[in-house]
Amino acid sequence: MVEPPQPQPCITVSIVVPVYSGETFLRELTREIERLRQRWVESDSLLAVDELILVDDSAIDRSSELADQLAKEKSWVRVMHLSRNFGQHAATNAGILYSSGDWVVTLDEDLQHPPAAIPAMLRKAAETGCDVVYANPEADVHERGLRDLSSRTFKQLMRWLTGDPAHPQRK
Repeated sequence: MVEPPQPQPCITVSIVVPVYSGETFLRELTREIERLRQRWVESDSLLAVDELILVDDSAIDRSSELADQLAKEKSWVRVMHLSRNFGQHAATNAGILYSSGDWVVTLDEDLQHPPAAIPAMLRKAAETGCDVVYANPEADVHERGLRDLSSRTFKQLMRWLTGDPAHPQRK
């Protein structure tokens, strides 16, 4: 399928997603981002999703192959394959360094942060003049009690160690 040419927006957005075990979610994630892309095109927005960067962190499932397939299907999807598993944060940083957008949005592969929330986050950044905006999940995001408990415990520990009550936390 040939994609229609996009008007040149003033502000480009790169979306970076570290990929480790996202085979179940990658196609839907790409569809959600494509909907956002299309909505911005149709509304003549000054924003455009310029690229989706999938960073393969030595995926343990078929995510790597699926990411390559998505890149073949969509000219705006790019894939980075890391030589070994470096972890989520290193993979995210690698994707950020590889990005070319005016703004960078990082998402998890499992849709716990919906792409539909991106416009509100960018609006918040513009309104406040902040360089970084975090989202807080409103529900248990992993649907696994132990993982959610360990995540909350780690964030509480980081708030205590850093003395920063604003460290990202669950509501």
